[in-house]
Amino acid sequence: MQEQAIDAVESDGNEAMSLQQATDILARVVDLNEQRKQMKAELDDIDKLYSEAKEQAKDVFIAMGVKSMKAAGKTVYIQRDIRTSLRADADRIILSEALIASDKASFITCNAQQISSYVKEVAREHPECLDEDGSIVADPDTILALLPEPFNQMFRIAETMDIRVRAK
Repeated sequence: MQEQAIDAVESDGNEAMSLQQATDILARVVDLNEQRKQMKAELDDIDKLYSEAKEQAKDVFIAMGVKSMKAAGKTVYIQRDIRTSLRADADRIILSEALIASDKASFITCNAQQISSYVKEVAREHPECLDEDGSIVADPDTILALLPEPFNQMFRIAETMDIRVRAK
């Protein structure tokens, strides 16, 4: 029975694979699978430590009032972004009507990224929302208050900050 199964396993077309070759290949699959699991566990641990370090770095940047610093030959910087989404209780019909009235009918089939772009555009029209580099620094509530009715009642704005590293 075993010989029939081995005879059915062929390598490179015509030559039948030996039991030892098949066993070696399967043992390699098992070994690599174990290595893969171990490395994933190690990477999970590194990801956790990395996330903790990034949170500490955010605190450093905020406390020092800077956006970037050099360390170990790399530039470490904080990237701030705002994200906008539709509130769960927002009336989509009223939203559609408001978009049409605001000459933003193309947003009717929009996604969160398009809404976020619109909100950022509104914030950039207000110098008090920007720093000297033109980055948006206003808090989400301030930006929300700048939006016309009914958008300011329908959108939810969240601020995200992330630490990034680039080569110089």
